[in-house]
Amino acid sequence: MYLPDPSIFQYHVDHCVQLEPQQQRCRRLGKKHGSNDSNRYNCPKCERTYRHLHHMLRHYKFECGSPPRFQCPYCEMRSKQSNNVYKHIRLKHPGSKLEVVVLQYDQQ
Repeated sequence: MYLPDPSIFQYHVDHCVQLEPQQQRCRRLGKKHGSNDSNRYNCPKCERTYRHLHHMLRHYKFECGSPPRFQCPYCEMRSKQSNNVYKHIRLKHPGSKLEVVVLQYDQQ
């Protein structure tokens, strides 16, 4: 039975101590470990920065300076993003129906 040398399947990222069997996976690691502050988007209202423009725009439009809009129907957990409430329900209330309470606030 022929077994190739495992080193031919390895690709190394200089700033990462991990060796990955696939070049694509290591590129993903390189992206994760090699974030560059000059490639980040700053919120004009606060100090938060984001790697992706659409994340900054979501924060700016719906979250910055606003109270949490979504709540767990089974406890007092609140979040500014509904997906965080769904994750919370799966972890803390397994078997419960996945639904989110949308909170209404007076706009002044």
